[in-house]
Amino acid sequence: MNPGDVLKANEGAVVRAGLTLVALGAELVAGRIDDALARADAATRKYPEWTALEDAAIAVRAETREEEQMPEIERAILRLVWATVKGAIREAVT
Repeated sequence: MNPGDVLKANEGAVVRAGLTLVALGAELVAGRIDDALARADAATRKYPEWTALEDAAIAVRAETREEEQMPEIERAILRLVWATVKGAIREAVT
């Protein structure tokens, strides 16, 4: 299944993830970094079983060193966005 088909087949989760991303962006634009971090932390704590899977994926990526070549600010924002959006996706599909 191509990415477009996956997104269309999971439209509800895509909409929820998009809305969550907009809310995260609004917090960052308003300078509410602590709120944005809390949102990501809450999403991570809500689905602990996914954390183990992510840790394994991170270990695999670390082997390829792709993330280490990113600037630190890019890594921080990527982790913040991913933690927040994946929580919204998980909530929508479970």
